[in-house]
Order: sequence, then structure tokens, then C-alpha cells
Amino acid sequence: MVKLFKLNEEIDEARKYWLEALEPCEFISSDGTRLPYRLYVPPTYSPENKYPLQIHLHGGGIRGTDNSFQLYHDCKQTQMMFAYQHYEPFIFAIPQCPPEYLWSNQRFDEVDKTLKVLHLDTTDEYHMTKVVFELVEHLSEKYSVDKCRRYVSGASMGGAGSYEMLYRHSDAFAGAIIGCAVSDPHTAHAIAHIPMYLMHGADDPTIPVENSRKMAEKLRELGADFVYKEFEGRIHDFTSAPTGDAEFGDAMRWMFSKKRKD
Repeated sequence: MVKLFKLNEEIDEARKYWLEALEPCEFISSDGTRLPYRLYVPPTYSPENKYPLQIHLHGGGIRGTDNSFQLYHDCKQTQMMFAYQHYEPFIFAIPQCPPEYLWSNQRFDEVDKTLKVLHLDTTDEYHMTKVVFELVEHLSEKYSVDKCRRYVSGASMGGAGSYEMLYRHSDAFAGAIIGCAVSDPHTAHAIAHIPMYLMHGADDPTIPVENSRKMAEKLRELGADFVYKEFEGRIHDFTSAPTGDAEFGDAMRWMFSKKRKD
């Protein structure tokens, strides 16, 4: 069984364990883009069974090529992906976005400190969205993946990437967890059939909470199956709070209860 840690006291031990437990891999897309990622396949894996698959997209400050830092920054989120293995075994992958790219068309401009919210229905699919989805398809074919139980999660830049992933491939995923992300409520109708667990810190200075409020309002109007959690006093790194791991764990349990219809 996987090992869990008291992150405030055992963070170095946790990071060492994650590096050993998650296999370093590299995916080369159809256009030659190289995407490093870490992969976890349960030790009890058998091709005779079907397994859920989760893809987790990190935030913008973790881009790189070392194929390690994406495990370090979102510590509580990484921990809870291991913790859920106690409920059921599943496969998960955590790619690392190359420095020259983002996960999505949606972005926060670090120069003028403004959101660049683009209408996804008037833009082409972003390059890295295509690459990540190719990775999803690759893992789904290489391993015995239940295609009715494929999930995407992410925070900040990774949350924006999750939204675009759902929009571009709306029949591919059974659910999503999205935190403190830029969204496009204009396209909510296209993803309202996908269960989503949305989270945002009420005092986020980077991505204003109003962005998630508008998406939640639109999803509510459309009768979507979703949860919206807004945390008072939290800023952009919302899972850093003492209860952050438990809150992400609640989201994991909710998401994994969802299954896409054939």
C-alpha cells in the first residue's frame, strides 16, 4: 500500500518517496513536442482489469524540463492522489509543461497583471492542449484504462488547461477538479454535461475569484452537476491551508464517483 506523510514535518521524505514511486517518462507528440511526465501505475496492476486514469496539470510557476518540480510544488494535491489509492487503484500522470508554453489559450499576463480571457469557441485548440490529450490517448491504449473513467485536474494555469481540455474533448472525460483558474463562462454550455468540482480562494490576488463565480453561476443556470467551493481568507495557493489536503481529498472522492456514459 502507498505511504502517506505529515507534509509539514516530513516534506523531504515525501518528495523522495514520490520521486521513487512515480516513473520518469517522456512523451513525444505527433508534431515532435517533447513532454516530460511522471507516471504512477499501481503495483497490483493487471491488464485483465480496467483502471481509472487521472491527468494532473500544474500551475504556471512550475514549468521546466527537470521532470521533478511538478511533484514538489502541489504537495498536498500530489499526496491526495496517492491517498486515494487506499480507496481504489488508479493510474495517474503529472506532466511538466515546457518553459516556452502554457497549458491553455487562457492566461494571466505577468507584465500588466491582467487576465487574458479568450473565447475558446473563437480560437483554435492550443498546442499543448493537443499534446496533453495525445498523452491521454497514449496511456489509454498502453494500459488497461476504463475510458468511461478518465479525469483531468489542475490549479491556476493547470485549471485553465483543464477547462480547455474539457471544451476541446468534451466526450472524453468523466469529471474534473479545477482550482483558482481562468475560465470562459461563455462556453459553459459546451462542458456543462461534465461533472466539475471547482475551488477558489476568496482573496486570490492573482486570478480574481469573480472569474470562478461567473462560471459557477452559468453552470448553475444550465443545471450542471458541479460543486463550487470558495474559501474565505485563502489566496491563490489555496491548498496550502492546514485543511487543504482534506479539501482536495473530498474533491477526489467526488470526482471518482462520476462515470461517463458510453
